[in-house]
Amino acid sequence: MTTSLAVYSRVAGAFCVLCGLSLLLAPGQTRTLAQRFPRNRIAGWLLTGVDLAWAGWFLYNATFLAELPLARRLVIILMPVVFLLIVFLLDELLASRALGGLLLLIPQPILSAAYLHPSRMRLIMTVLAYVLAVLGMILVLSPYRLRQWTTGSLMRTDRRTRISGAVLVNAGLCLVCLGMMIY
Repeated sequence: MTTSLAVYSRVAGAFCVLCGLSLLLAPGQTRTLAQRFPRNRIAGWLLTGVDLAWAGWFLYNATFLAELPLARRLVIILMPVVFLLIVFLLDELLASRALGGLLLLIPQPILSAAYLHPSRMRLIMTVLAYVLAVLGMILVLSPYRLRQWTTGSLMRTDRRTRISGAVLVNAGLCLVCLGMMIY
């Protein structure tokens, strides 16, 4: 039987492998895409929509709102309003901020699944969840950091970009193996 932690591990690993392969096989094009990403309006709008839909779903299903039907309806009404306010008032580096918001939302299901898993190897996914949360906080508070990372130490040259890609591919393969064999 496949546990939810195994699914999260496999998905995270596959995502890391795909991103790492793009860094390995096309370092110049990937670097250009990564440098343009923070100011990409379409990516910002899409990620903001995903973030708000996820946060709205979480709030709507929250136990503390179960006895307040008016508050639950208010969540449904306010999400589109909040979306419009965000995309028009926080449009500067919106894609970076929205990516940070997504990185803040992803750890919750991972931590919930890891909490119940009996293996001590669950701590790898727990650490990954906390790393994602810290990266999310950095991007929400300082969205220009993503541009510094893509133009600076991690991806300045093709060689560094390929090294980053190789590290990401190896980490992804380890996560996939953990998801298949241990979780």
